[in-house]
Amino acid sequence: MWLQNIVNLMTLVELGAFIVSAYQFWARRQERKIAVTSSCQRTAHLAPGAPAQSISSTDPSLRPRFS
Repeated sequence: MWLQNIVNLMTLVELGAFIVSAYQFWARRQERKIAVTSSCQRTAHLAPGAPAQSISSTDPSLRPRFS
């Protein structure tokens, strides 16, 4: 009886670990999709054939400030 309780508890722990890892996989996938989408939107305004620029080079407020 007590051994079966331990086995059931371990099964729940394994299930919990699987659910957490599946969520982390999904979250990383969503972050990657968002990053690719925003990157495409940033470079969409460029003329065809123009070199891609980083957002820091197009937005003066994001450039490093030296004193």
